[in-house]
Amino acid sequence: MDNLENKDVILNDDKFSFVDIDEKIFDKKFEGKPRGFIADAVIRFARNKVNIVAFFIVVLFVMLAILVPVISKKDFTSSSVPNIKDLPPRIPWLEDIGIADGSKTILNITADLNNQDPVSGLYYPAGDTFLVEFIKPGTLKNKTVYGNIRRPEYVGGTNRMTLTSYPAYTVNSKPLNGYRVESGYTISLEMASLSEDTQLTLTFVSATYDATNKYVADISRTTLFVLDSNNLSSSVVVSQNLGLGYFEFFYENNSGVNAQQVAEILSLSIDNGSDPSEPLIITGYDLSRFSAIDAAGQGGAWQRFNASYTTCDFVYLIYNRIFMDVDQQMAGSNFDKVLIDYPEMEAEFGPIFESIQNYHFLGGKKSGTIYLGPNGELSEQPIGGYVFSAEGIPIRKIYSVYKNNSIFIDFPTYTFQLSLDGAFVNGFDSLPYFIFGTDRDGRDLFGEVWLGLRTSLVLGLIITIINVLVGIVYGAVEGYYGGKVDFIMERIAEYISSFPGLTILTIIYLNSGPGLALLLIYLTYSGWIGTAGTTRIQFYRYRGREYVLASRTLGARDARLIFKHILPNGIGIIITRSILSIPSMIFVEASLSWLGFGIGHGVTLNFGIFKLPGLSLGVILNDGFNSMQVPGLFYQLLIPSAIIIILMISFNMFGNALRDAVNPTLRGQE
Repeated sequence: MDNLENKDVILNDDKFSFVDIDEKIFDKKFEGKPRGFIADAVIRFARNKVNIVAFFIVVLFVMLAILVPVISKKDFTSSSVPNIKDLPPRIPWLEDIGIADGSKTILNITADLNNQDPVSGLYYPAGDTFLVEFIKPGTLKNKTVYGNIRRPEYVGGTNRMTLTSYPAYTVNSKPLNGYRVESGYTISLEMASLSEDTQLTLTFVSATYDATNKYVADISRTTLFVLDSNNLSSSVVVSQNLGLGYFEFFYENNSGVNAQQVAEILSLSIDNGSDPSEPLIITGYDLSRFSAIDAAGQGGAWQRFNASYTTCDFVYLIYNRIFMDVDQQMAGSNFDKVLIDYPEMEAEFGPIFESIQNYHFLGGKKSGTIYLGPNGELSEQPIGGYVFSAEGIPIRKIYSVYKNNSIFIDFPTYTFQLSLDGAFVNGFDSLPYFIFGTDRDGRDLFGEVWLGLRTSLVLGLIITIINVLVGIVYGAVEGYYGGKVDFIMERIAEYISSFPGLTILTIIYLNSGPGLALLLIYLTYSGWIGTAGTTRIQFYRYRGREYVLASRTLGARDARLIFKHILPNGIGIIITRSILSIPSMIFVEASLSWLGFGIGHGVTLNFGIFKLPGLSLGVILNDGFNSMQVPGLFYQLLIPSAIIIILMISFNMFGNALRDAVNPTLRGQE
């Protein structure tokens, strides 16, 4: 400052200018409007877009829990269609792009080596379980593994005899059904390898068998031939009838050295001479079923070696398979009922059926079968079946119509051999959509989840109301009277809360078993303590305020002071805490039901005014967890878990936002 005072500062006139020198300034009217508490809370709540999203998710889930079980006609508590168990999700529109299209990935199915795709050369799955036409194009893959496993699906390779100690080892077919060898039969043996200084003797042992073809006793032994390392295959034409018996391989070490020796057998064939192109060839798995004989002085092993096992991996259109057309017979009376329900079918088939009746009448046939062609032509021989042109009718094709005239019946009866729409057979109007798939009992998982959520919400709400009412009364008495009353009641609450919950749960479970009673007792025996503590703090905060003292001075009773003057001022925080406890109760209920301590299938929760099935999110989680042992059923656990996670997050965000919105200390803050 001294430096500034000692300097001469020159400010010229051009450094200054007048602003609005001619404008008259007046006081302006305040344009704002008074904002009430509720309006202020709504504005602060809506300012955060995440809160709005969480609120709408909660509302959406609650509405789905109320409406889906009411609107849908499906039975979510029992399975009426056993064929639709464990179906994957199928969702409209998404299936058009290959997502949630009702397909299921099938892994490690044994391949049929006699049935392969002519284009790709890949093998199709064996058996009738998976039909080729329902394998999604471009998804078929084959895998080949090699091993020494003695199973029929392992093919090729050899069967190895190994001498692990000197001098010999024996393998025979005695445990199997006997083989017959007659005069003129050709017996052949082919080896893959044979160690030097060893020899393999093939013997046929004639034996007797009982009526069940079970071995009884030996009769005679005939040596067929001997192989060594220089001669790995041989055959012999039998000159005499050897009858029924078994084959025996005797592998011998002639080196005199106790060393490991190996003989690998490829095949043993029996050609009876009548059809040389189709001899009985014993190889692979059939050869491995021969039994090793571990007699005194022998030591070795008999095992499958380097066999191959081919499997199929593919994506299977399981919906199309389950709801495929079904061929069956239908009585004429049932056929007439279908015609009544589908007039367009009657209009199309009526003239054809009249032709069938005339065919019998003009031909003078009282009974017999008439076959139909694709366009309705008639024949006494199968000609493919009549195909309906109308869409949306349950009968796809009629193959034949059988007319039966009995002496006890004055009019003919008809039996139709036809093909029915698979959806119709299973009780659906068309190929169904199961958005969340079905569970292991064939129930619609989408409806199950929302029905279970409704049960969980009702249970959570009931338990929360009980805990809030008990907690408010208990905490109000504590906070209002204070002193010794507060001290004693706090110690009681601490004692109850410190008692191990697992012990309580076990005691109740052993006495009453799982069910609603266990949930109510376990979740309410100490669940009110948190609300009581919050209420107690609010009463300590407000009981000394001037308006409370004034009301007491004017003679107000304790009940009026508690419920009229003090409680309303702290009810906002209490309500917010109550709302936040609802998802906590749902989560605890789900955890208990998942562990098997809660309600379950077949239980009805009767609340007098309404009833709820014993199905909650926890029960669905438990079912999904049990299904996890089956590959591809992860969605049965993933979907209800995702619903619970989204609900918990949304409820907590909504509750926290509501707590801040009703907090009076934040009023007016932007």
